[in-house]
Amino acid sequence: MEITKESLNTEIEFLKNNYSKLPAKEISKILNKSLSSIYNLAFKLKLKGRVNGSWSKDKFKVFTKEDVEFLKENYTKFGPKLCAKKLNKSRSSIQKAAKKLNLIANRKLMVQNNPELLQKLREHAKKTIQPINEINKIILNRIEIEILYESGKAIQEIAAIYSCSTSPIKKILKDLPKRKVSESPKHISKTQNYGEKHHSWKGGIKSVYDRFRDLSEYYSWRKEVLNREDNKCTNCTNTSNLHCHHIKTLKSLILEYCSTNNIEIKDLTREDLLNNFFYDLSNGLTLCETCHKKWHKEHGR
Repeated sequence: MEITKESLNTEIEFLKNNYSKLPAKEISKILNKSLSSIYNLAFKLKLKGRVNGSWSKDKFKVFTKEDVEFLKENYTKFGPKLCAKKLNKSRSSIQKAAKKLNLIANRKLMVQNNPELLQKLREHAKKTIQPINEINKIILNRIEIEILYESGKAIQEIAAIYSCSTSPIKKILKDLPKRKVSESPKHISKTQNYGEKHHSWKGGIKSVYDRFRDLSEYYSWRKEVLNREDNKCTNCTNTSNLHCHHIKTLKSLILEYCSTNNIEIKDLTREDLLNNFFYDLSNGLTLCETCHKKWHKEHGR
């Protein structure tokens, strides 16, 4: 359709008369135009639209007199959330109106009249009051807790005595000097698979072979054997993962030493293990890990 001057003049007059009264969507439907074209034309004519939620000193544009009276009577009891539900309005608009009317919500009355809010507060109280009660209970027995801690008891054990968590006890003991690792009590497993009940228990005495390998003399003997072979495997000349192999096994050496000196294996002392009999360089051989495993597969251990 062609736009004529008469039609344009009628639209402008209609906008001037109704733009401050009607919403822009209704005007666009009446004039059969897009919403953006209505806004553009109003901007050119410098027209001001209606303001939602605004009011004069005595008269509200959005809130009716009944709404205002309802707020005056019930805002202190129910608060903004329930008032917004009952008046079918947004919470922010209710709060703005209450601010203009100098209304303040009473928290006690709100809780009494709102069962959902009361339930939420009770759930929150259960989470916060329990640790507070624990701290108050422990503060009364502060001196006893410090004595127990200084006597050598662990924090977990003290918490078990007072049937509480460890966090309030840690707060009380934070001013005391921390114990060293050697002074703190060792953790005991609940299964108690230690000592004689442990699967690798050997009578509480370390084996002779482990004692021999812990000696510094054994390490020096091993180094001398490796240096003699230029740190290479005698079989494949490999230079990585080298082992020092006993030609005559360590077990046979220990049995031979015990038989000549009439000593039992369990009675061997450190001085016996430091004897030059065990550190003959001709008894050592340098092998890599793979060659060492092959040798034991062929000849056994």
